[in-house]
Amino acid sequence: MENENPASSLSKSYWIISIILFAFLGYFTQTALPNWLMAIFGAIISIPLYFGTLFLFKRLFPLVQRISHSHIIAFLTILSLAALARYLGFRFPVLLYYGFVILFMLFLGLIQYQLPRYKKDRSIAALLLSLVGFMGLVSMVFLLVHKGKNHPSPLSSSNLIESRLLSESGLQNPAVAGKYPIQSLSYSPGTDHWRPEYGSATTIISKTVDASRLLPEWKGKKKKWRERYWKFGPEAFPLNGRISLPEGEGPFPLVLIVHGNHNMIDYSDDGYSYLTELLASHGIIGISIDQNFINGHWSGDFRGKEMPTRAWLLLKHIELLLEWNKTLGHELFQKIDDEKIALIGHSRGGEAVNIAAAFNDLPHFPDDAFETFDFNFAIKGIVSIAPTDYRYHREISLKDINYLSLQGSYDADESSFWGLRPFHRLSFSGEEDYIKAGVYIDRANHGQFNSTWGDKDFGGAMAWTLNRASLMSPEQQQEIAKVNIMAFVQYVLLDNSAYLPILKNASYGRDWLPEYPYMNHFRSTADFVLEDFEEDINLSQGSHAASMQAEHLAVWREENLKTQNGESLKNNCLILGWDTSPDSLQSLAPSFSFNFDNALASSQDSFDYFFLEMGQGDLKELKSKNKALDTDTMHLAIRFHWNHHTANSYKVMLNELQVFTPVFKNRLTKWNFLEKEMFGEKHVIQMEYFKIPLEAFGIEQTLPVSSLKNISFEFDATPFGIIAIDNLGLGRD
Repeated sequence: MENENPASSLSKSYWIISIILFAFLGYFTQTALPNWLMAIFGAIISIPLYFGTLFLFKRLFPLVQRISHSHIIAFLTILSLAALARYLGFRFPVLLYYGFVILFMLFLGLIQYQLPRYKKDRSIAALLLSLVGFMGLVSMVFLLVHKGKNHPSPLSSSNLIESRLLSESGLQNPAVAGKYPIQSLSYSPGTDHWRPEYGSATTIISKTVDASRLLPEWKGKKKKWRERYWKFGPEAFPLNGRISLPEGEGPFPLVLIVHGNHNMIDYSDDGYSYLTELLASHGIIGISIDQNFINGHWSGDFRGKEMPTRAWLLLKHIELLLEWNKTLGHELFQKIDDEKIALIGHSRGGEAVNIAAAFNDLPHFPDDAFETFDFNFAIKGIVSIAPTDYRYHREISLKDINYLSLQGSYDADESSFWGLRPFHRLSFSGEEDYIKAGVYIDRANHGQFNSTWGDKDFGGAMAWTLNRASLMSPEQQQEIAKVNIMAFVQYVLLDNSAYLPILKNASYGRDWLPEYPYMNHFRSTADFVLEDFEEDINLSQGSHAASMQAEHLAVWREENLKTQNGESLKNNCLILGWDTSPDSLQSLAPSFSFNFDNALASSQDSFDYFFLEMGQGDLKELKSKNKALDTDTMHLAIRFHWNHHTANSYKVMLNELQVFTPVFKNRLTKWNFLEKEMFGEKHVIQMEYFKIPLEAFGIEQTLPVSSLKNISFEFDATPFGIIAIDNLGLGRD
């Protein structure tokens, strides 16, 4: 014992520690086995782990000893600084960030060590290793700066089998400029130190407003650095705006557009002139509002706590504009139709317009009742472009207002269609006619809805991770925004419903829209919703249906739809799946039916079409052995039939009228291994609106709702599939 090697003795002691450590780990690992057995299992596992790791370090240590201490210190120093830099600003995923740092150090080291060696003795090996280092550095730079790879999806702007274009009815493309000449103005207090349009060159002098009660988070370094730049604080927020004014007597409807969060010194308000000028050419005053002073900055942003301020500022702008509308001699005197106002918001601005519509009817600020409200403006509609719906801590549910939301499938900033949450919460009393619509756009990103934000949805170096090669051009994306927003505004502010079909299905305007797939959502006051799966968790009985019945299905459940990162869209739907392929044990024809019996007998309404929303589920859930089963190429056909009070039964093949929009194959990042870490699940159910007119059944007249006894889906037209169904109802054109 006296001659025992101290190092060997220490090794045995550490071996005992590892056995104890893993025995405890096993003991506290909850399985169906007894805790004592798991402790023994953990202790046994520790033995090969310990000696394997010991062997590895014994082999590496001699190599490490050859490296000079100065090199080791330099390596640890740069690694520490890289860690600090990531903490301070580089939000790269860990594996990518440190992988690039270490590879950069490796390639630079090869050049540093091998190039002098080649110069000294002309060694071919040294030259090759130097070239490896150089090419490695070039490759890394290329991987970072290139746009990525275009991942094609089926190009289709039409999923209707037969649809008459709106242009064939004599309608002009709503994105084409109208007949009104345009005058460009700006208004501000005239004190801006950075922008002439809000400083010495401002057209109309406005005023400041006190937002202190609404933004108490204006403090600390955010207060210090912002006030150093802007020369004002929340007690004197300026009312700044860019006006596109139609020339003429008026009065004209009014639309205010507000930007979202962006670098506050990379001004955002000048990025919507393509919309304000189009609006003005059609006889609508378009104003882009400046709220850059509450946007992000290197000193930090307000993490969404500024959302009420964004909304309140919008309403204060309307208040001032309507004051000018009554001021004799003012440039805007009697120019504004105060009964026709709409709001458009992008990103956080898209959430702000919802909040503003809610604040509009309140007597007090709900977060501080000492701030009184007295607005009550005639806001007829709101448009939310790629909005958030989670920044403000209060959930906003609107009633009796027109609503439109646009969302791109390649939005890396807001990768989920958050605009559908306020869409589903919005309710209609039925006293007036209102619509709500949504458009999901393949290949559109977040930033290109603003002409100055560009194709980089992440700021700084994080933009290097994005796959931008698959994006449509900014001109195409803004054209889509113009067509849809003007179709909405024509209805809401100009009393023209002729463009509504395009909000139900983009196919009606496919000659006006870029050739990309679109998914539409639509509801109106006139709709009679039979089932939305929101009331309870009873899968055999519905809102109006006396019973619901499934036959020979592989999947049958209600599900709350999720975003890519697993958050709730707060919308329940029905999930149905079937597999009658040759390798399946199932052979009988699957179906699902809604049986109404006499539940609708008291309804006096009539209808001339069915509507519902459907989306494609993930076929992997079927766990089929069928090699032909492919989630990317599923073409779903459904036999849809219904019975009314007579003995007649009417059937229609849905895929003969409208087919599912192809599943969008989104690749938001350049490297596939980052996709789930940064954005979540690849397959997310995206719903779309389907309309089945009575004409498809060979019925030429409208029918009373009370005649409906049964609606059934028969899934024997295709051997397998998973679909989501929601918002089944009856409508009138």
